[in-house]
Amino acid sequence: MDVEKARLGAVDWPGISVRQACGSDAASLIAIMDDATRYKVERGDLAWGPHGDSARRVARAIERGEMHVVSHAGKDIGTACIQWDDEPYWGTQPPVAGYLHGLAINNGFHGAGIGSWVMDWAQRHVSAQGRGWLRLDCSAGNPGLCRYYERCGFVRVGEQVFANGHVAALYQRAADRAMYQQPLTPYLGRAST
Repeated sequence: MDVEKARLGAVDWPGISVRQACGSDAASLIAIMDDATRYKVERGDLAWGPHGDSARRVARAIERGEMHVVSHAGKDIGTACIQWDDEPYWGTQPPVAGYLHGLAINNGFHGAGIGSWVMDWAQRHVSAQGRGWLRLDCSAGNPGLCRYYERCGFVRVGEQVFANGHVAALYQRAADRAMYQQPLTPYLGRAST
């Protein structure tokens, strides 16, 4: 599957849907997040920690109405968390963006362009809320993931350095077509936390 074609909407994904998660989805989503954490750790990316904290993260995101379930043919295959602010990574910002976190696709579906499809869904979701930017972060020490987001149209606009030494690369892409006409404002980070 060509990720660029998927990003541009040229790939049809019959049977894939995204819906807001509820409490009964927790076990499935925790399993997907745990699997994604192991996958990241095997590649040297500790951004979600060496063992993750999936149960707490999923429960909190469901409670806040931020967690979404990606399904294919009735089976849960992924997660996506949309937040409307992200002060720890982006600092205090005006309400112009949605922040994508916890994007995880079941290992059996890696490389099929579904992650890109979910980012496009997130972009439309954010735009429908009147926000002009879809933002995300990833470990700056994971060059493969950074390249992936760049291939999906995200522009690196800064970094956030945390007190524990973790460096997050900050990315954004326009969620609203009108925003493509706006110059990118680099985010230079906040003081370490």
